[in-house]
Amino acid sequence: MSALDEQDNWVFVEPVVAAPFREGVRTSTLYAVEQLPSRLRLIEEERRRVAKELHDEILPLIARLSRYVQACKDESLCTLLNILHKTIADFRDLLSELHPVDLEELGLLSALQTICTRYARQKGFCIIFVPLGDEENVDVLNALCLFRAVQCILKNFCSSQNDILVVTCDLAESQSITFRCVDKRVESVDWLKPSDESEDSSFRAWCHAIEADVLSFDESLQIPVDLSIQFDPAPHASVDAYFFGGSSFPRAHFSEFTFAPSDNFNTPSPLDAALIVELERERITNQISDMVLPDFESLQNELCNLPMNSLCSNISQQLFAIEKGLQQLIMGAYPGFIFELCLADCIRNLVDNFAKTTGIKISFENQEDFSELSMPLESKFALYRITQEALNNIEKHSFASHAKVLLRFAEDRITLLVEDNGKGMNSERNSNGRGLRYLQDRASSIHATIAMSAAKTYESGTAVLVSISCG
Repeated sequence: MSALDEQDNWVFVEPVVAAPFREGVRTSTLYAVEQLPSRLRLIEEERRRVAKELHDEILPLIARLSRYVQACKDESLCTLLNILHKTIADFRDLLSELHPVDLEELGLLSALQTICTRYARQKGFCIIFVPLGDEENVDVLNALCLFRAVQCILKNFCSSQNDILVVTCDLAESQSITFRCVDKRVESVDWLKPSDESEDSSFRAWCHAIEADVLSFDESLQIPVDLSIQFDPAPHASVDAYFFGGSSFPRAHFSEFTFAPSDNFNTPSPLDAALIVELERERITNQISDMVLPDFESLQNELCNLPMNSLCSNISQQLFAIEKGLQQLIMGAYPGFIFELCLADCIRNLVDNFAKTTGIKISFENQEDFSELSMPLESKFALYRITQEALNNIEKHSFASHAKVLLRFAEDRITLLVEDNGKGMNSERNSNGRGLRYLQDRASSIHATIAMSAAKTYESGTAVLVSISCG
């Protein structure tokens, strides 16, 4: 009996369902994305797609290069290693910007604290976050939209000449998020109005999606604020009119922040949808140019200052491959080989490359002929990425010397097994881990089941089992 046939002691991880509840509060982030207006949903899905691909494809390559340089124990590479560490940190910041995992794992207040701290560190400003109250009853759709709206305002502030911003999230009484610029070098009407019109449109759209009221110059508060987003923790049944408060505020200067009832958030046409995704890819490319590409330039400059020997040549080749993969990943939903090869060949190439780069002895067993199997492109790609993430976890965490990948098609089901002989897992400790969350999200996206257990064919280690119906 093969490991694929043994079902005892598997810890099955159920696919994410549409709308789990916590005492009547919707808590699934996937549910929140599904409930967004079509235009916002396209944007959010594209951000998450790119974040997943960066996490699965590019970040492991940078981490692997960093480990390679560190293993060389060459003092002349110390500066290069420090830049690689900074690149990894900046890459993780970029992933958090695109896909706020803290929002899913820790909640709205923690996610807002993290993003305020990150912007303050990156931009050199003083951004103070003040949390008030308990977020237990905040609907997950509200949390996602509020986070994205705050993200837009922080970008505006960091592009201004002001230095100190106080962000208060009051979930106890007023149910609002307020922004107060302490040092008024630039008036509110100027620093709140973004230079990028698309950022302004995004802010309006995120607030619109949860029927939030946007108030400017709210002087009714004990401490006047520049901007206040007021919301209901539970979702509204219908869309109300939006308005500005504060008679002293010159509405004409802020016409972009008003919410016209005629705003069209209906399902876009295929042409509009393609344009929305393309514009979002352009914005993501700009983010990568701002946050990550300077690190690659620093790496290339440092390599130029080193004597060109076989070691530096190898590092340069790896760096070039990472940069090339980064560009291809952003502009295309799928790498070219996914179209050209069958699933078994895609995974075989992945396994062969893993063996060459890690030194871990790994075998691949394909129990059926997949060349004639017709399957959705999304399913093939997801199974490929699940295998890749499982192998990345083996390399980073398992301390394994051997591993194996088995692929089988029988009774209209594709079954994938990835095993190693490493230190094993603590199911309770790892059941909510970030690596498992990525595997779970990938499996959920194609309605597959995923399970984990102790290794079946080794005395120690971990096994990951994925099964999907092809009927």
